[in-house]
Amino acid sequence: MPRPRASALAMAPLVLLAGGCCLAAAAAAGRSRAAAFVAAPRQHVRRLPPSPSPSPSPSPATAALRYSSREEGEGAADASAALFEALRARRAQLTSERSGRRERWVRAQCQSSVRLACDDRIRRVDLRRWPVAAVGSANGAVAVANLETGSIVARADGAHSRVGGNPNLNAFLHGEFDGGGTLAVALKGDSVVSAGREGGARAWRLDADGGRLVDLGAVQGLRGKQVTALAIDAEGKLWAGVFSGTYEGSLYRYDLLDPKPLSEQDPDVVALPFGVLSMAVSYETSLVACGTAGGTAELVSMELCTHLASWDVNQLCSGEVPAVPAPAPSLSSAAAPFSSSPPPGGRGRAGGKDRASSSTHVRSVEIFQAGAAADAADGTNDNWCIVAGGGDGTMKMRWLRTDPATAAVVPDGPFDHARPSLVLPRHNGMVVSLTGCRQNGLLLSGAQDGTLRVLDFCDDGGVDGGADGGGEEGQEAEFSSEYDATTSADDVAADLYPIILYQLAGYKVWLSSVCVDEEGLRIVTDGAESTVVVHDFSPK
Repeated sequence: MPRPRASALAMAPLVLLAGGCCLAAAAAAGRSRAAAFVAAPRQHVRRLPPSPSPSPSPSPATAALRYSSREEGEGAADASAALFEALRARRAQLTSERSGRRERWVRAQCQSSVRLACDDRIRRVDLRRWPVAAVGSANGAVAVANLETGSIVARADGAHSRVGGNPNLNAFLHGEFDGGGTLAVALKGDSVVSAGREGGARAWRLDADGGRLVDLGAVQGLRGKQVTALAIDAEGKLWAGVFSGTYEGSLYRYDLLDPKPLSEQDPDVVALPFGVLSMAVSYETSLVACGTAGGTAELVSMELCTHLASWDVNQLCSGEVPAVPAPAPSLSSAAAPFSSSPPPGGRGRAGGKDRASSSTHVRSVEIFQAGAAADAADGTNDNWCIVAGGGDGTMKMRWLRTDPATAAVVPDGPFDHARPSLVLPRHNGMVVSLTGCRQNGLLLSGAQDGTLRVLDFCDDGGVDGGADGGGEEGQEAEFSSEYDATTSADDVAADLYPIILYQLAGYKVWLSSVCVDEEGLRIVTDGAESTVVVHDFSPK
């Protein structure tokens, strides 16, 4: 399906995908008949030629049984055919829904609204399953909210300190715009974990009926440590990133399913060469990525809880493809808060010459699946990469090495040195959040320049470039793997290159959290004073 032209007003990406197929087989049971022989005593008599005997007629019961077996076989075949037809119809429905969701994202067809308003500025948000979210405030409160109703389900005031903490860490995390309060929150089911400036982390249990957060105590092993990132994976493992100094960091792993509470568990610990500022957990690749104060992205095995590899983001990699830096955005030109608009300089690609950038810390990181969204549904997409966002607004991407047979990331040497890394168009402020919409090949980047960008990493086409798309009718789809007309073949290699579709403007400099729900239908963010903003791509 054709995609909007590069000059067109950008439309967003995202697609939900999922498709599976069950097979059922029915077999009819066959029957065998045995002949009965009667042995007679041997007699000395003259033998006569045998006379043919007619075949015995089946009894009424036997005839009925044969008819029933044949009828059951035909019925099983009909049921199997009906099942296959139902599965094909369901798969077609899912494909249609996936295509519709992606089209709404690409066209920026969303409803932007405030879904929660509090009496305190919101500094952190975590959401995976709509509509329940965990939030941390500037005054150190922790709460669980229902974004469908816009209400607070449970709240713990004074859970963390409003000010204080490590001055160096505060500078790495916030730059010149430190809004105070909670440093990290994580939510899964009725389990909530939060971290503050006083050090350490606290575990909570959501008592929705009682409208309260039950304090389960401080998490063992983290007392006095500056916890900067928290995440709970699909298996109920809690991951905590720790900043002990610029040149000292660590990653802790706990088990929420362990009968022992977090306050009594002995965690698995991975020592890292630099203090952790950000973290991304990828269950699909069994990797945890940590962005550090030393300007590196560290990869850790989820299964073994061991350090695998390090990527110096500030070091030019072999074959690295620079990008044209985006001009400074004009926030005053935004027509309205959270309005979609083309990024500064229009839709952008990797390619061209890059101005020199100074070394910077990795403020945000994400493990992401690029390439065709349709292939991701059946596991054939092996285009995994890691993206790092810097404190100076730079963004870089590096490919991960995968096993051709399984499409899984190879733990022994996870970086793909055969494919060039990319320098993406930069933000005009610290990149505080990177979030992938895995179902649709889209990546969201939020920065202190007040913008949230949507980048398309998918190479399976977009939407019609005509009419609403702003292009000509019948225009061919523009793929991320094609070259921009202004890009020299000497500057790039034949590979996937992302397109900046558009940006959502109107955020404050305190933007810090960008989440996408499990359905791939909603973007949930802070960065708007005391509110939680939702961009909803659900069908109208």
